Amino acid sequence: MRIKVYFGTNRNPIAGDDGQITGFGDELGPIGGVSVRFGTVEVDIDLAKQTRVVDTATFKVEPETLQGTQLKFGSQAILSSLHADMLGNKRDTLVYIHGFWNSFLNGIENAAEIAAFYGNNMNVFAFSWPATDATLPVPIATYAHDRKTAAASGTAMARTILILEDFLEKLGKSQWCQQNLHLLCHSMGNYAMRGCVQELQRLRDGGVGRLFDNIILAAADEDVDVFDNPEKMESLPQMGNRVVVYYTPRDIALNDLSRFTKLNGDRLGSSGPDNMMPISDKVAAVDVSEKLHLDNDLTNHQYYRINPAVRDDIVQVLGGKPNHAILGRRPTGMGRYAL
Repeated sequence: MRIKVYFGTNRNPIAGDDGQITGFGDELGPIGGVSVRFGTVEVDIDLAKQTRVVDTATFKVEPETLQGTQLKFGSQAILSSLHADMLGNKRDTLVYIHGFWNSFLNGIENAAEIAAFYGNNMNVFAFSWPATDATLPVPIATYAHDRKTAAASGTAMARTILILEDFLEKLGKSQWCQQNLHLLCHSMGNYAMRGCVQELQRLRDGGVGRLFDNIILAAADEDVDVFDNPEKMESLPQMGNRVVVYYTPRDIALNDLSRFTKLNGDRLGSSGPDNMMPISDKVAAVDVSEKLHLDNDLTNHQYYRINPAVRDDIVQVLGGKPNHAILGRRPTGMGRYAL
């Protein structure tokens, strides 16, 4: 199948001899990574053969053009196209933020694979922050690089959300598509999202605004007190109708790379929120440990797109099923569940 991926990125652009952008690197782009470029690319996915191939001929970055005295931003063309698809095909859109150790193309391929695996006829928009793709084993310098660029990408992510909100506010009621936006953050993408939340709070004097229906935090390289602390993501639940945290203490990538090598403390993706009592009732935590059988994932870090049981749970979340009614779960108390 062929999946069209809409994208926004604050990575450094790579240009060909003719000056046209041909790809994106692994460093912050213009204005310290604040500037965001928008585009589309198509990916061929074969789930049976487990292959994914980016069709580079379809890669397109929308230009910033001057029409008279008005600057036309590339974001407007992409959002108009995405809105037309949501309106015409009655499809939700999933906003995806990848984790660490991902090139631009790897993040795009992950986004397309998620859309194919989840199989619920939705669009996918990938925000690609400048992670790098080093060779195995992953050197400590790669983790340090990605954590630095993730922290610096919050402003660009907040700008992207504000651009989207401005676009939506200008739509007339007759143009409302009545479809949902969802957010999925993986691994260090959750840490990048913290910067986004903080920037939105700064720009709005403490408010963030509700934009999403379901917010999914998978294998989050974030602190366990992230929902308790106003300087982290305490206000994230305000941005959606529901937040679902997927975690497992068997996540080797989080336990080894993040906690032990960088002294970051217990990870949200390893143990879930440290205390469910004081945080928003919108937050649910799902322990996926019992369903992990390596699944071609030796780190137990990619289950959100590889493991069938976890994928099925996420599909039910995206479909709007209440937490207590999701098949395959059992409640373990205080907003926690186990698969």
